[in-house]
Amino acid sequence: MAAARGAVTANQGVLATDREGKQHAVALRSGQSLMRTLKYDGGLDIDAICGGNAICGTCHIYVDADWYDRLPEPEDLEAELLDQLVFTTATSRLACQVRGGPDIAGLRVTLAPQE
Repeated sequence: MAAARGAVTANQGVLATDREGKQHAVALRSGQSLMRTLKYDGGLDIDAICGGNAICGTCHIYVDADWYDRLPEPEDLEAELLDQLVFTTATSRLACQVRGGPDIAGLRVTLAPQE
């Protein structure tokens, strides 16, 4: 399992599975979007074309089922965009709309296929 910038356990950060099935433990930054954490700190392949404004869907992730209900519900803009994506599941979220903090330490996500 690859770790970003020093050893990080999944309980301290987020455990992200990339599109090739490789797991990455990435440290969380409080208040920073999960998209920025995964892309810039974790080096994961996220295009983030809209820069985190919930209008492109290129940061689409699947949240582990055990975690999905622990996150705040998606706001209307995010929910509308998720409805338009091809590979949406019941646990889909946009990583740009999930904020890092101690309450999500241990979160497990998988990058959705690119659309």
